[in-house]
Amino acid sequence: MPEFHYITTHVGSVPHPSADAIVHKLVETLDAPAWPQLSRRTFRENMYVQYSPTLPAIVEDAAKEKIYFDTRQDITPALEVF
Repeated sequence: MPEFHYITTHVGSVPHPSADAIVHKLVETLDAPAWPQLSRRTFRENMYVQYSPTLPAIVEDAAKEKIYFDTRQDITPALEVF
């Protein structure tokens, strides 16, 4: 039988009630670093919210828990720079 030289990692969601507990468990058991997606606790954990601050004309409305493009003005110059 051939030998395989694999390392373990993680991809995807982890529906676990305790972020600390599951992160420690993953650190103890995985060979490669992983960034698990945990259960949503706050609006700020949304991947679009995390990666959108550099986008031109983005507005974050934390009270309504949404982000949107404000296109009331010409955003062409900002898009060209982006």
